[in-house]
Amino acid sequence: MHGAAGFTSGLVTVNPRISLDLRDALRAGDNVTAAELINRISRFEELRARNNSAHNVSAVKEALAQLGLCSREVRAPSSQLTEAERHEVREVLADWGMAGELVRTPVEATAAA
Repeated sequence: MHGAAGFTSGLVTVNPRISLDLRDALRAGDNVTAAELINRISRFEELRARNNSAHNVSAVKEALAQLGLCSREVRAPSSQLTEAERHEVREVLADWGMAGELVRTPVEATAAA
């Protein structure tokens, strides 16, 4: 299983459940479940790794922004994702069953108050 006995991941801030499930599968030596979970997270992790990991923080911040948890703004040298990449994050969240958890962005919530 990629030699993994554990991992660190920005994914845990976006989807704690899948992160904990992966940790548990690795601890239990359940390589079948671990492989299934890695397959489920691979699209998000590949997005984060693009351009020599230039999107590492941006993809996590975008996912959190789409869940209404923070702003998508990032500090230089990072940059925000393109609209196509934002759509890809939206699709990943939907694939994870988190589409129903989408809430207003912080800006929208402030404007509605």
